[in-house]
Amino acid sequence: MATGVPLNAKLLATFDMAMVPLTTTNFTLTAGTTVMTGTLATSADGTAATLSPSSALPASTLFTAMITTGATSTEGDAIAANNSWTFTTGTTSDASAPVVTSETPAANSSSAAINTTISATFSKTMDPLSISAATFTVMQGTTPVTGTVAYGPSTTATFTPTTALAGNTQFTATITTGVADLEGNALATAFVWSFTTGTTTAAAAIRTAHGHSPQGAAPNALDPVQSPNLPAPALWRGCYAAAVLRSAQCDTAS
Repeated sequence: MATGVPLNAKLLATFDMAMVPLTTTNFTLTAGTTVMTGTLATSADGTAATLSPSSALPASTLFTAMITTGATSTEGDAIAANNSWTFTTGTTSDASAPVVTSETPAANSSSAAINTTISATFSKTMDPLSISAATFTVMQGTTPVTGTVAYGPSTTATFTPTTALAGNTQFTATITTGVADLEGNALATAFVWSFTTGTTTAAAAIRTAHGHSPQGAAPNALDPVQSPNLPAPALWRGCYAAAVLRSAQCDTAS
């Protein structure tokens, strides 16, 4: 069980397939018998949901978060069983801004593969709803590169170009101050870096199973989010952001 959670923390739950937007009925937070009020938001791709408490959480208090079987995928399948996790708050809020700790391709690098994805890893768990094509952009000169933006796994945001990038060309990626962590702390300044492509194509990586696959997928199986025959959605994990704990220490669903 996690302890010392900031009083201004939001909760984050991620799923292995697109979900119908969650509500305060199927995503709850309680302290004992007291139900905490808050606002629910679900990411555009349906794979992440955040619960923002209406006010600061009480200090030094044990909380239980739960995703119930009332949560369903966009295909109409319900979660097989209730998923819950617990944590205890600390005594202070978290006002520290996240920073980008690494980027791919590396800043000022050359000969990047023309089918490369562009990614940035953050120092804290981020609010996935703040990471989008509006806050993570790639430009070829003054021309925007089209692509899709995703957050996760871990604390990495990825921009995947729709088509191969032009060869022997410089590109500039920008993460704006519109991105924020789960406590609402925004990036202090925009993170900007440039790289130059070569002319080669990188070999495609084999995607492996993620989280708790309902089918117990073996290594090198398709990522559950891409498997059309999953019987029911599964909760990957529920977590909060905490500067003292780092994002890797999210509680897994029980």
